[in-house]
Amino acid sequence: KAKSPSLCMYLHNTPVTVIIDEGSEISAIDSDFAHTYKIPVFRTVEQAQAVGSLSIPVVGTTKSDILLKKPLPNSDILFNLGQCLVVANLGCDVLLGEPAKQRNCITTCSMSKTLSTKNCLGDEVILSCA
Repeated sequence: KAKSPSLCMYLHNTPVTVIIDEGSEISAIDSDFAHTYKIPVFRTVEQAQAVGSLSIPVVGTTKSDILLKKPLPNSDILFNLGQCLVVANLGCDVLLGEPAKQRNCITTCSMSKTLSTKNCLGDEVILSCA
């Protein structure tokens, strides 16, 4: 079984582990992480399902878009995940799903364990993933 690619990024100068989930239809953040870093959350009645129809404990949605930054020498990378579901016991700080991959021009290559995206200048950047 192969692990999903991950990156270290920053949310308000706080390092975050971002898991890039190829099959996820949503982006999400962990509820403890949201609480610790005082990310405002709307309570919601939305529900989500994991693979195998297992229910995911949704706490709410973020009140504003989640913006992640990866500082680089020539130009930073910024990812806008949009509003994210807030999930109890997510298993990681941030889960970046397919809609955020598309919005941020992210493609991954499992063979080389790399990610391709664009920096703030619009130049293509290739990063190694864990």
